[in-house]
Amino acid sequence: MTAATAGYVGGLIAVALIAYLASTAAAHARNVAGRRVLYYDGRVKLLGWVLFAMIAPIVAFFLYSALHIPTNQAPLAVTASAVFISLALFLVLEFHRVTITFDATSIFCQSPWRRSRVIAWADVVSIKYSPALRWYVVKTKAHGTIRLNSMLSGLHEFLTEAQRRGIAV
Repeated sequence: MTAATAGYVGGLIAVALIAYLASTAAAHARNVAGRRVLYYDGRVKLLGWVLFAMIAPIVAFFLYSALHIPTNQAPLAVTASAVFISLALFLVLEFHRVTITFDATSIFCQSPWRRSRVIAWADVVSIKYSPALRWYVVKTKAHGTIRLNSMLSGLHEFLTEAQRRGIAV
Protein backbone atom coordinates (compact mmCIF):
# COMPACT_ATOMS: atom_id res chain seq x y z
CA MET A 1 0.00 0.00 0.00
CA THR A 2 1.41 3.36 -0.97
CA ALA A 3 1.55 6.27 1.45
CA ALA A 4 -1.11 8.11 -0.55
CA THR A 5 -3.46 5.13 -0.45
CA ALA A 6 -2.90 4.74 3.29
CA GLY A 7 -3.73 8.43 3.71
CA TYR A 8 -6.96 8.09 1.75
CA VAL A 9 -7.97 4.97 3.65
CA GLY A 10 -7.20 6.68 6.98
CA GLY A 11 -9.23 9.72 5.93
CA LEU A 12 -12.20 7.56 4.94
CA ILE A 13 -12.05 5.70 8.24
CA ALA A 14 -11.96 9.01 10.14
CA VAL A 15 -14.97 10.37 8.22
CA ALA A 16 -16.91 7.13 8.78
CA LEU A 17 -16.07 7.14 12.50
CA ILE A 18 -17.16 10.75 12.97
CA ALA A 19 -20.37 10.13 11.00
CA TYR A 20 -21.07 7.08 13.17
CA LEU A 21 -20.48 8.99 16.41
CA ALA A 22 -22.68 11.86 15.22
CA SER A 23 -25.50 9.55 14.14
CA THR A 24 -25.46 7.56 17.39
CA ALA A 25 -25.31 10.51 19.81
CA ALA A 26 -28.12 10.43 22.37
CA ALA A 27 -31.15 12.47 21.32
CA HIS A 28 -31.95 13.62 24.85
CA ALA A 29 -29.89 15.93 27.02
CA ARG A 30 -29.07 15.13 30.64
CA ASN A 31 -31.14 16.82 33.31
CA VAL A 32 -28.93 18.48 35.94
CA ALA A 33 -30.47 20.81 38.51
CA GLY A 34 -33.39 21.70 36.25
CA ARG A 35 -31.21 22.44 33.24
CA ARG A 36 -30.75 20.32 30.14
CA VAL A 37 -27.08 19.54 29.43
CA LEU A 38 -25.58 18.84 26.01
CA TYR A 39 -22.50 16.64 26.36
CA TYR A 40 -19.92 14.58 24.52
CA ASP A 41 -20.45 10.96 25.52
CA GLY A 42 -17.69 8.65 26.71
CA ARG A 43 -16.98 7.27 23.23
CA VAL A 44 -16.22 10.73 21.88
CA LYS A 45 -14.01 11.57 24.86
CA LEU A 46 -12.18 8.27 24.38
CA LEU A 47 -11.67 9.13 20.71
CA GLY A 48 -9.93 12.35 21.77
CA TRP A 49 -7.54 10.45 24.03
CA VAL A 50 -6.91 7.76 21.40
CA LEU A 51 -6.01 10.42 18.84
CA PHE A 52 -3.78 12.07 21.43
CA ALA A 53 -2.03 8.72 22.00
CA MET A 54 -1.69 8.12 18.25
CA ILE A 55 -0.08 11.51 17.79
CA ALA A 56 2.50 10.93 20.54
CA PRO A 57 4.78 8.68 18.42
CA ILE A 58 4.57 11.11 15.52
CA VAL A 59 5.65 13.95 17.79
CA ALA A 60 8.43 11.79 19.26
CA PHE A 61 9.64 11.05 15.73
CA PHE A 62 9.66 14.74 14.79
CA LEU A 63 11.51 15.70 17.96
CA TYR A 64 14.03 12.87 17.49
CA SER A 65 14.49 14.02 13.89
CA ALA A 66 15.11 17.57 15.08
CA LEU A 67 18.18 16.29 16.94
CA HIS A 68 19.58 14.42 13.92
CA ILE A 69 18.89 16.64 10.93
CA PRO A 70 20.73 19.72 9.68
CA THR A 71 20.34 22.66 12.03
CA ASN A 72 18.42 24.74 9.49
CA GLN A 73 15.69 22.05 9.29
CA ALA A 74 15.21 21.60 13.05
CA PRO A 75 12.69 24.47 13.33
CA LEU A 76 10.48 22.69 10.80
CA ALA A 77 10.45 19.49 12.89
CA VAL A 78 9.71 21.44 16.08
CA THR A 79 6.93 23.38 14.33
CA ALA A 80 5.38 20.15 13.02
CA SER A 81 5.51 18.75 16.57
CA ALA A 82 3.80 21.85 17.93
CA VAL A 83 1.04 21.61 15.29
CA PHE A 84 0.30 17.95 16.08
CA ILE A 85 0.33 18.55 19.84
CA SER A 86 -1.99 21.56 19.40
CA LEU A 87 -4.47 19.55 17.33
CA ALA A 88 -4.60 16.74 19.88
CA LEU A 89 -4.87 19.16 22.79
CA PHE A 90 -7.68 21.01 21.02
CA LEU A 91 -9.73 17.81 20.70
CA VAL A 92 -9.21 16.77 24.31
CA LEU A 93 -10.16 20.26 25.57
CA GLU A 94 -13.19 20.42 23.27
CA PHE A 95 -14.51 17.02 24.32
CA HIS A 96 -13.90 17.51 28.06
CA ARG A 97 -14.34 21.25 28.72
CA VAL A 98 -17.17 22.46 26.46
CA THR A 99 -20.52 22.61 28.24
CA ILE A 100 -23.79 23.81 26.76
CA THR A 101 -26.85 23.83 29.01
CA PHE A 102 -30.30 25.31 28.56
CA ASP A 103 -33.48 25.84 30.50
CA ALA A 104 -36.81 27.56 29.94
CA THR A 105 -35.24 31.03 29.74
CA SER A 106 -31.59 30.81 28.70
CA ILE A 107 -28.69 28.99 27.07
CA PHE A 108 -25.52 28.71 29.17
CA CYS A 109 -22.19 28.28 27.34
CA GLN A 110 -18.83 27.34 28.85
CA SER A 111 -15.79 26.73 26.72
CA PRO A 112 -12.00 26.96 26.97
CA TRP A 113 -12.12 29.10 23.81
CA ARG A 114 -13.99 32.13 25.19
CA ARG A 115 -15.61 33.55 28.32
CA SER A 116 -18.76 31.94 29.73
CA ARG A 117 -22.04 33.33 28.41
CA VAL A 118 -25.69 33.32 29.40
CA ILE A 119 -27.90 33.92 26.37
CA ALA A 120 -31.64 34.47 26.58
CA TRP A 121 -33.64 32.36 24.12
CA ALA A 122 -35.15 35.64 22.86
CA ASP A 123 -31.63 36.71 21.72
CA VAL A 124 -31.25 33.77 19.34
CA VAL A 125 -31.56 35.03 15.77
CA SER A 126 -31.02 31.86 13.72
CA ILE A 127 -29.74 28.31 13.73
CA LYS A 128 -28.15 26.94 10.57
CA TYR A 129 -26.39 23.66 9.86
CA SER A 130 -22.95 23.58 8.24
CA PRO A 131 -22.60 20.21 6.48
CA ALA A 132 -18.90 20.74 5.75
CA LEU A 133 -18.03 21.28 9.42
CA ARG A 134 -20.82 19.07 10.81
CA TRP A 135 -22.04 21.59 13.35
CA TYR A 136 -24.96 23.90 13.98
CA VAL A 137 -24.23 27.62 14.13
CA VAL A 138 -26.50 29.48 16.55
CA LYS A 139 -26.39 33.22 15.85
CA THR A 140 -27.42 35.62 18.60
CA LYS A 141 -28.16 39.34 18.74
CA ALA A 142 -25.43 40.38 21.17
CA HIS A 143 -23.44 37.29 22.18
CA GLY A 144 -21.81 36.15 18.95
CA THR A 145 -22.28 32.58 17.79
CA ILE A 146 -22.48 29.19 19.43
CA ARG A 147 -21.20 26.23 17.46
CA LEU A 148 -22.83 22.94 18.36
CA ASN A 149 -20.93 19.91 17.11
CA SER A 150 -23.11 17.16 15.65
CA MET A 151 -21.45 14.67 18.05
CA LEU A 152 -23.03 16.39 21.09
CA SER A 153 -25.54 14.21 22.87
CA GLY A 154 -28.78 16.07 23.54
CA LEU A 155 -28.46 18.18 20.39
CA HIS A 156 -31.78 16.90 19.02
CA GLU A 157 -33.57 18.03 22.19
CA PHE A 158 -31.92 21.46 21.96
CA LEU A 159 -32.99 21.88 18.32
CA THR A 160 -36.52 20.72 19.14
CA GLU A 161 -36.72 23.34 21.91
CA ALA A 162 -35.48 26.02 19.48
CA GLN A 163 -38.14 25.06 16.93
CA ARG A 164 -40.81 25.08 19.65
CA ARG A 165 -39.77 28.69 20.30
CA GLY A 166 -40.23 29.60 16.63
CA ILE A 167 -36.56 29.57 15.68
CA ALA A 168 -36.06 28.08 12.22
CA VAL A 169 -33.55 25.24 12.12
